[in-house]
Amino acid sequence: MRFFIINLRSSNDRRKRMEENIKHIFAQDPSFANEAEFSFFVAHTPSDVKNTGFDKRYSRFLAGIFKAREVRPGEIGCFASHFTLWERCVELNEPIFILEDDVDFYAPFIEGVRMIVASKYDYVRLSWSTFQPMYLLSEHFAFSPHLILGTPGYYITPFAAKRLIKGARKFGVAVDYYMSFSYLHNVPEMLYLPRLIGINELDEQTTIGKPEHQIKDKTFYRRFVLLRELHRVYRDIRMWIFARFALAYLKRLG
Repeated sequence: MRFFIINLRSSNDRRKRMEENIKHIFAQDPSFANEAEFSFFVAHTPSDVKNTGFDKRYSRFLAGIFKAREVRPGEIGCFASHFTLWERCVELNEPIFILEDDVDFYAPFIEGVRMIVASKYDYVRLSWSTFQPMYLLSEHFAFSPHLILGTPGYYITPFAAKRLIKGARKFGVAVDYYMSFSYLHNVPEMLYLPRLIGINELDEQTTIGKPEHQIKDKTFYRRFVLLRELHRVYRDIRMWIFARFALAYLKRLG
């Protein structure tokens, strides 16, 4: 099984922490070193996004109707990093795990990833935080029909990667929103229970930026705030419809 860790060249502290985490997990179970291959993926920066032309996928109109604010350059770079790894998954023609570089492994990590690989699911989150209801399908797997923020780590198959790529011809939200709005790409969002990874204290030194640090474009906001609220109703209906069909499919899947 392959693990790709998204890491900016400049984030040496995060890389060192992840290298220590990997050594620790291999020490816990030496046989896992023969199963798992960890590699660092150089994260895309806003400059990379422009140089590769990925920024042409970004739609200011979609950003307006979804959030009534622009997607920040760092968020677009983060989206591009995940998108490139979806492409890598398709090229390899095998499932992969994608991790961000500010996570620690929890005790059931090795057992959990083995169970995920053996499952029939195409997209499984290794970590999640939500107060919304979820549907428990088995002891360790649940289906989430609601928005879950963050992309600290997940498992993805080529089938799901192709759908995520196709659905992102144009986007106007950060990658965690896009992946969690399942109706946009028709990939059910599964959660593994209990959590296998968790965000560590290095997350406070964000490399993407936070909404509260963004200079607000009041003109952009006023132009789209009504459309945003109307679109929220439309989005909730689409999510509800998708959840009904997805749940029926997942139950048949067993």
